[in-house]
Amino acid sequence: VKVLSSRCTHLSCRVMWQPDQNAFTCPCHDAMFGPQGEVLSGPPPHPLEQYETKIDNGGLLLRAGGA
Repeated sequence: VKVLSSRCTHLSCRVMWQPDQNAFTCPCHDAMFGPQGEVLSGPPPHPLEQYETKIDNGGLLLRAGGA
């Protein structure tokens, strides 16, 4: 399971999934990220942050932030 941050790596605006474009888009500066979080266009310096995940006892656990 892959969990990506919904914050653009440019200025932390919230990205939204656009199924017709098969991409996450940022309304602030027309940035686009692919399904795996990779930068497709715009000013973002890095891909979307990916959180560490684990399936435990039928539930999804994720680690957000540092240790």
